[in-house]
Amino acid sequence: MDNVLAADIAAFALLFIASAMLRRRFRHHGYAATAAGGIVMATGIFASFSLPRLPFHSPWLGRLVTIEIMVIWLFLAGSYLASALHRRFRMHVRHPLRRFAIGTWVAGTAVLATLCTEALPEAPLVGRVLALIAVALYLPYVLLFVHGYANLLRRALTQDADGVILLATVSTQSVVIALHTAFAGAFPLRLALGMIAFDLVFLCTGLVLIALHYRARRSWLLAVEWKNANCIIHGAVSITGLALVLVAPFQPAVLLDLWFVVLVLFTIVEAIEVIRMIERERGRGLRHAIFVYDTTQWARNFTYGMFYAFSFALQRQLDATQAVPDVFWLPALRGVASWGQYVVLAFLLVEMTLFFRARLRRAGRVTRSRRSSCSKGIN
Repeated sequence: MDNVLAADIAAFALLFIASAMLRRRFRHHGYAATAAGGIVMATGIFASFSLPRLPFHSPWLGRLVTIEIMVIWLFLAGSYLASALHRRFRMHVRHPLRRFAIGTWVAGTAVLATLCTEALPEAPLVGRVLALIAVALYLPYVLLFVHGYANLLRRALTQDADGVILLATVSTQSVVIALHTAFAGAFPLRLALGMIAFDLVFLCTGLVLIALHYRARRSWLLAVEWKNANCIIHGAVSITGLALVLVAPFQPAVLLDLWFVVLVLFTIVEAIEVIRMIERERGRGLRHAIFVYDTTQWARNFTYGMFYAFSFALQRQLDATQAVPDVFWLPALRGVASWGQYVVLAFLLVEMTLFFRARLRRAGRVTRSRRSSCSKGIN
């Protein structure tokens, strides 16, 4: 055990140094975007559920990936703390919808807490400390999203809500899962169920607000108005299902019905995404319409990973109870649970490619600008 911990510490030091050098080389000036916590959410849910089901997975690979995600989390946390110390924190809360994206900080920390508890069993304190940090972030965030929902409800027919408001659900359920995983029996079941019930109110309200927003705008361009964050529509329901599977003793029939709801929402939202992609390609071309990096795209990777996580956990529960429900969508569940990890991996690799390509291009522009400035100074 001591050798394993020593190896983990050495790996952390090496990965931290390598990541710091890479970040120094390609980082942009300014602070991390509010929604950048989605990076930890997407990679964390992948490492928790998809990575262990890939043929090349090994315990050491899982530990290294977990430690690297922890390093990314530290860099993001440092950036957010720096924005507060330099009196720039208002950038994260000034916009009435952008402030909901702070939920990515809560959910990212909670997902990392769950991942560390599972991947680093020799160091349970790490997962517990991260879970408590997630709670510390979540409590003020509750006030923020309750106030945000109240403002949206006051002008329900004219508000401009999108999927970002459902980060209230994602953050709540991720905290429930993190506390249940990190503290096991010490986390009261009644409290967990109370948090899930509390959050269901905001989930249903959020879905209604989003539907009202798009219904009120009868003439709108799908390529412009439909936001990346709308994929959280099915992701929020998926994480609710995952929380129910892991925490609450619900009947498989109830969970199967909920999974079918997620499947329908997933199909509708992603069909809209395909139509939006076609419209963008016609207007801007393939290169500038599709293969463009945006921080909010990590939310899509997270929701894909969460749909797979819910599917896998539900299928595992059905196998454990030897339940054979008579529903026509059971083959679809089995298909997602058996092969979904490869889809999650593929989309994550695409997103990482877009991320590094954007960073390389930005670094190239900075280098050319400096050379131009130097040549002007010489002349």
